[in-house]
Amino acid sequence: MLAFDPKQPSIAYGAWDPGRFTPYLSRSSDGGRTWDYFNSNFPGAFGRLESIVSMAVDPVNTSTLYVSTNQGLFKSTSAGSWIERGKRLPNNGAYCMVLAIDPKNPDRLFASASQKLFISTNGGKK
Repeated sequence: MLAFDPKQPSIAYGAWDPGRFTPYLSRSSDGGRTWDYFNSNFPGAFGRLESIVSMAVDPVNTSTLYVSTNQGLFKSTSAGSWIERGKRLPNNGAYCMVLAIDPKNPDRLFASASQKLFISTNGGKK
C-alpha cells in the first residue's frame, strides 16, 4: 500500500507485510529509491501489530499521516511519533478500510468501517 504527499510527490509512505503478520511502515523522500522504517514508536503493544489497513496523508499539512491498524487509528505529525485517535472513529479492532481527509478542511476525517461511515470534525481527537 502506498500514500503520496500531495505537495511533494517525491515523498511516499509505504506499508507492506513480508508474510509473518509483522507489517512495515516506511517513508521515502527520494521517490522510492530508499526507504526509512518508522513504525517502531507506535504506542501500546505495537509488537502485536498484525495489519496496516489504510493510510492517508493530510493534503494541507503533509507531514501529518493517519494509519489504520488492527490496534486502531493512529496519527503522526512528525513521521514517527504516533498518537492514538479518538473514540468517535473506528478503533479497537474495527479496521478503517478507507481513510479520507477533506482537502479544504483537514480536521474533517472520514473513515469507513463495518459498513458505516465515521466523520470526525476535529482530526480524530478524543
